Amino acid sequence: MSRPFKRIESEYSPQQIAKLQIRRVIEGICADDLILCEVVAQGEKVWRATMREAFAPVMDLPDEICDRAYLFFCGAVQARFTLDQDHAEAMHLAGAFLDQVEPVTPPTQAEIDKSWVIEEASHPDAIRQQYGDKSPQQWLDEAIADGHDKGID
Repeated sequence: MSRPFKRIESEYSPQQIAKLQIRRVIEGICADDLILCEVVAQGEKVWRATMREAFAPVMDLPDEICDRAYLFFCGAVQARFTLDQDHAEAMHLAGAFLDQVEPVTPPTQAEIDKSWVIEEASHPDAIRQQYGDKSPQQWLDEAIADGHDKGID
């Protein structure tokens, strides 16, 4: 039985593998506006350090590749958020985009505890939420009395 995915190393030279990996990184970053803006807003030096650290086990990544990828990201931010093609404003645009994004924070322990209490149907708070201040028996008695008033037995 053949494998659906072959190992990259067996088919390509080390230079081609590095090129494919860099292309995957660039495509992955450009696929998500939030990540793209984070990369551009952090700046060229942080990007260069991040890329060098990521590719250190495989190869020594030249500064020129990192710089060109960063300029490509700046152009992508400009193309997505304005009609101008001025790379100097890309960091400002990326920062402005990130300022509008509300970070998703994990729930606090109090919120987790509260959600468990409300979901428990027999808990007094859940009963009060469903039936108001009356008990289920009071609702039933009123419904029966209302039925008798309308002539329903």
